[in-house]
Amino acid sequence: MTTTVNDIEHASSESCQGVSVICVYFQPSVKVELALSQITDVVQTILRILPPGTFPLNILQYDASSVPIVQLGLSGQGLTEEDLHDLGLSFIRPRLANVQGASVPLPYGGKVRQIQVDIDPNLMYSKHLSAFDVPTALNQQNLIPPARLARIGDREFIVKLNSSPPVVSTINDMPVRSRIDARHLRPVRLAVTSTVIHDRTGVLSVCRFGTDGSACISGAGNAAGRCRAILRFD
Repeated sequence: MTTTVNDIEHASSESCQGVSVICVYFQPSVKVELALSQITDVVQTILRILPPGTFPLNILQYDASSVPIVQLGLSGQGLTEEDLHDLGLSFIRPRLANVQGASVPLPYGGKVRQIQVDIDPNLMYSKHLSAFDVPTALNQQNLIPPARLARIGDREFIVKLNSSPPVVSTINDMPVRSRIDARHLRPVRLAVTSTVIHDRTGVLSVCRFGTDGSACISGAGNAAGRCRAILRFD
């Protein structure tokens, strides 16, 4: 990064399970817009060599005028930590991010939903399958194509394709590979060699509202924003 991004003073990084934070400090004479665009270009090249499934980096700009403005605590009766994280990420954070001058990172706390496939190596070996066959089958059978039109006679009908599983349990019925058994072509389904569960990722941060698990969103403002506009985001 130091060879492709201008005016870097120094950089530091901190990593833990599932997340990495890189802080880049610039010289006082830096052109911030140019530096951000250069970092974005470098990130796109680094993403290609990272492990599969790595999310794109989230770049946030902070300077001396970035001061804490608001911190929202999310809690609700009957809502799980997964629900609170989804509400904060998909509904509350986009409304705060639209305010001029506001810098809103991802929610803290909560739990990120994740569908996990636990593979049994012995069963995979007995069916002559490898661990790469499972993600390949999932990627090929979990698509979201646009709806199509079917013209029948003088009418047109909107046709939605069932190319994406509606519920988690139907993933077990996905065929991984077909094999010949007694001169018949029989599919080997995912439930034969693996177990699909609706779980969550590892806990990276914890927020508490009393004794219950919750999530929180922090908002910071800079010189380009107004505190009153950030607070009155409704």
